[in-house]
Amino acid sequence: MKQSRHDYVLYKIVKCLPKQSNIRNEWLTSCLELVDKTKDFSLVESLILVLGQEAKNYPGLIMIATDHARTHRQMRRVLLNACNLKVDMANKAAAHSR
Repeated sequence: MKQSRHDYVLYKIVKCLPKQSNIRNEWLTSCLELVDKTKDFSLVESLILVLGQEAKNYPGLIMIATDHARTHRQMRRVLLNACNLKVDMANKAAAHSR
């Protein structure tokens, strides 16, 4: 999966900025808006890792992450470790019958 510019900057640079930094908050806002449109797995993962427990304050992000987690073990691990959220895997039989 190709890493986007937003994802790279968020995970490599923005996460190191202080929480009260305007630049950090502007990047987070931009990334949250982008992930709402694109549902990009890697950007969702980076947002969850950067925000940690604070990610729970963004229900749209958590909903997108939860949808990914139903079919991706990596996202289940990220949600559990960063937010203490456990997501069950989708039932494969139910998923195929849709």
